[in-house]
Amino acid sequence: MRWAKPLSELIGQLPLTCPPGAEAIVVSDIVEDARDVTPGCLFVARSGSRFDGRTFIDQARQAGAVAVLVDSRGCEHATIPVIRSNSPSDHAVLMADRLFESPLAALPVFAVTGTNGKTTTATFLHHLFGSQTGLIGSIEIDDSKDVTPSRLTTPPPLELRRIMARMLHHGCKRVVMEASSHGISLGRMNDLDIRCAIFTNLSGDHLDFHGSMKAYAAAKRALFAGLKPPAFSVVNLDDPVAAIMAAASPVRVIGCRMHSDGPAHVKVTHDHTGAVQIEWPDRIIQTRLRMPGAHNAMNLAQAMAALVASGVDSECSSLETLPVPRGRLEPVDITGCGARIYVDFAHTDQALAHALESLRPLVPSNGKLRVVFGCGGDRDPLKRPRMGAVADRLADVAYVTSDNPRTETPRAIIDDILAGISDEHGVVVEPDRARAIQTAVEDCDEHDLLLIAGKGHECAQLIGDQVIPFDDRRVAREAIKAAGGTVSADV
Repeated sequence: MRWAKPLSELIGQLPLTCPPGAEAIVVSDIVEDARDVTPGCLFVARSGSRFDGRTFIDQARQAGAVAVLVDSRGCEHATIPVIRSNSPSDHAVLMADRLFESPLAALPVFAVTGTNGKTTTATFLHHLFGSQTGLIGSIEIDDSKDVTPSRLTTPPPLELRRIMARMLHHGCKRVVMEASSHGISLGRMNDLDIRCAIFTNLSGDHLDFHGSMKAYAAAKRALFAGLKPPAFSVVNLDDPVAAIMAAASPVRVIGCRMHSDGPAHVKVTHDHTGAVQIEWPDRIIQTRLRMPGAHNAMNLAQAMAALVASGVDSECSSLETLPVPRGRLEPVDITGCGARIYVDFAHTDQALAHALESLRPLVPSNGKLRVVFGCGGDRDPLKRPRMGAVADRLADVAYVTSDNPRTETPRAIIDDILAGISDEHGVVVEPDRARAIQTAVEDCDEHDLLLIAGKGHECAQLIGDQVIPFDDRRVAREAIKAAGGTVSADV
C-alpha cells in the first residue's frame, strides 16, 4: 500500500518555506533515514547529536526523494526542492499525520512496559487477541499481513505512523505494543489512543540513559499518568514499584499477584511442570505453558487480565497454542550427550535470576546448571557485578564472555562482572562469545542444562563500530555438530 498526497495538502497552514512550484510535488512517504528512502519520499534531514541529516541529501535524492525538509541552515546547493522549517522533526510528524490520515487516533493500543517481560507479555496478548491485531515489539512488527524485524522496541514517530497506517489498511482493530522507557521519555507514545497499560516489573537497567532508578521509574509512571477513560491498567503487585504505577493511574487498575500477600483482582499459581492457574473472583482458567518459569506465568496472567478486561471472550482455545517468543527461554537443541540448551534475552540481574530459577527444577540432582553470559558495553555498568553475583548464586558453572562490548574493552567489562563473584572456582572466562558457547557445549554431560543468556533473538554482535552477524542459537547448534551431535534444524 502506498499513500500519495501533494505537498500543498501536507503543508497546509504550517509555517514552512517552500520553493515555487514545489507545492504540486506528490509525496508518497516521509522518512528521516536516507537508507529508507524510496521513490516519492520526502526526506527529513534532521540534525542530531551524532549525525547531520544534510550530509545524506544527495544519497536520498539518488534513492528517489522528491524533496527535503530541513531547518534554516545550509542546503543551498541541494539538487532537489528544499523546504525549510524552524522545527523539521515536529513539522514532519504533522505532515505524516496528514499523509497517513491520523492512524494513531484510529487504533486502540495495549501498551506493555517494564524492565523484563515486555516481549513475552505482548506476544501472549497478541496471540490471545487473534486476528485483526497488530504487534509492535522488540523482535518483530506484525501488521496483520507482513511480519518484519524490529529496529527499536518502540519506533520513532514517523515510522510508527507508517506502521499503524499499514495495520489499518490490513484490517487491524487494535495494536499490542511494547513501550520502552526510552520511547516513553522521548515522546514516542504521545498521541496514541492507549486503552490499556501493563506494568510487568522494574529492576536496574538503562541507568546510562535515565541516570537513576527514580528517573527510570518516573519514565514508566508517565505512561500510566497519561491514561484516560475508558482505559485501564494492569500491574504486577509482586513488584513493589507497582504501587507507584497504580497510584499514578487515573483509571481502573487491575492488580495481579503470585508470590506476595495481599488482595488482588487476579491471582496466579504455577508449578515447575508449567501448569498455570489464573483466578478471578468469578472464573478460573487453567492451562499449561511451554515456557518454564513463574515469571512467564505472571506474564500470561497479565496478558489474560488485559484480554478479559477488554471484553474479549477469555475461553479461547488459543491458550493451548501460545507461542514461545524467539530468544525467550527458547529451547535450542539437545547435545550429542543429551544435555539441553536454552537461549534467553536475560540481560539484567533480575532477568538472569528469573531464567536460572526457572531452569533449576529441570536439572537432575546429578546434573549441573551452566550459564554463558556477559554485559553490554557503553551501557549501565552498575548491573555488571549484580549479574555476576546472580550467576555465582544460582548457576553451578558460569562462562563469562562478551555481549555487545561496543566501544569498551571486553576484558574490562568482564572484570566488572567478576567483581560480583565471590568464588571464581566455577567460573570460566572467555571473551570470545563463540568460543565460550563452544566450550560450554563441550563441557556438558547428559544430565546438564546450559543457558546462553543476553542476546536472545538478536542476530549480531556490536564490537566497536562494527555490526557482526552472530546468533547464539546458530552458534550453539554449530558447537553441537562440532562435538559430534546432531541438531533438529537450522535457525
